[in-house]
Amino acid sequence: MTNIIPFILIGLIYSIIIFFVVENLSIKRAKNSTSSSCEIYDINKVYICLEKYQTLKYSLIYIILIAIYTIIIAIIDFIPHNLGLAEIVSYVLNCTLLVWLYILIFKWRKDLIIKVFSALMYGSLFIFANILGFALSYLFFK
Repeated sequence: MTNIIPFILIGLIYSIIIFFVVENLSIKRAKNSTSSSCEIYDINKVYICLEKYQTLKYSLIYIILIAIYTIIIAIIDFIPHNLGLAEIVSYVLNCTLLVWLYILIFKWRKDLIIKVFSALMYGSLFIFANILGFALSYLFFK
């Protein structure tokens, strides 16, 4: 059986870099926007906030980049060594939990709502992108 630890470490570094680059692009976009301010507790302004930060656009970019990495590691390591669901879940959960902790620690000066939202946004998109990447790679390359 092959070792997935190097791919977990590379996945951690890659996903953190991509997440913070996309997040910074979103924040810069919001600072240059002429939209009204986003109050986190005003549910009526959710659409305005999503548009101001271009959340959907940057989330899609993040998902695509993570899915591409997942397809690459599946083709390089997971498929040739006949690794199954246990190894895939191990990879996804290890990367997700470690980066959740990193984000929560990295943003320790931010409000609790920002820390939780960033961690959940990262985790949910990361898990979805990995499911998509592994599903596509096992469907087309196995």
